Amino acid sequence: MLKRCGIILFFLLLLVLPAESKTGESKPAESEEESAVENHFYTSEDCPIIVTELQSHWQDFRPPKADFWGKIKQGQLPGIWCKCSFNLPDERHGGKEILGIKFGLWYFNAFDELLGVYVAYAGGGGKEIFKPGQEYTQEWLTNKDDNLGPTHCRTILFPYQVRFKDRTSWVADFEPIFDWFTETLEWGKDFKYEDLFPEKVFGGKEEKEETA
Repeated sequence: MLKRCGIILFFLLLLVLPAESKTGESKPAESEEESAVENHFYTSEDCPIIVTELQSHWQDFRPPKADFWGKIKQGQLPGIWCKCSFNLPDERHGGKEILGIKFGLWYFNAFDELLGVYVAYAGGGGKEIFKPGQEYTQEWLTNKDDNLGPTHCRTILFPYQVRFKDRTSWVADFEPIFDWFTETLEWGKDFKYEDLFPEKVFGGKEEKEETA
């Protein structure tokens, strides 16, 4: 009986001990991996929302698989995962309710090179309305390009367009965002406006004026 208990205890210890790499070092926890990524966000003074937190990290591909009990664990696609928290101040824009929000996203690698410029959408496809005085979170996964990989080290996020429930819109001025980026983040001073705000992603000034 004691021998059987000892065998069961041995296998239980194997399950709870941290996995080790081939070098004998424990694999870092996910929170430690995330800490290596710099997350920065900018909110214009007249923006209807205020961004309060940004998290991001690269996640590897993980296929679905069964655990010890036969339950299927959900897999995951490779890409850069982002989570943004924001609120809607009551005093801005007359307390209008919001249908949808567009965020600009910039990803950079360890060499301060731009990995990509993207647009992320916040909204429930008409099922959710963002109401003043409340806190919200949105998550995205960017996995469109092969060059988005573990070299990702920095994420920049900024809201740039809002569509209100009454169908009117707010659109950010990109110039202050560009000035903030080049003046506050010294490693970005060599970038040109066209690099960060390509028309193929954000559209031209004429398009912004039409949606304002």
